[in-house]
Amino acid sequence: MGLLDKWFGETGWPRDPPVDVFCDAVWELALDGESGGWLTTSVGIMRSFPIFWDKQEQLWSQVHWFDGKHEYMGEGHGPG
Repeated sequence: MGLLDKWFGETGWPRDPPVDVFCDAVWELALDGESGGWLTTSVGIMRSFPIFWDKQEQLWSQVHWFDGKHEYMGEGHGPG
């Protein structure tokens, strides 16, 4: 295992099982039973401060509306 694999490889990363439901998911957005759009989510891996040594998962989300508009992507991650 080389240095690049240690830093950028996708093995050895901690998983947070409650976050699994958001891995490559699509959620319907509805109000009073009427669909208005959808929310897409994905879970990626990242390194956190102070020296990028800690490994953790991060959640990305984006809202898409039926009229073709969409919101900016949102990012979330746990403490670390």
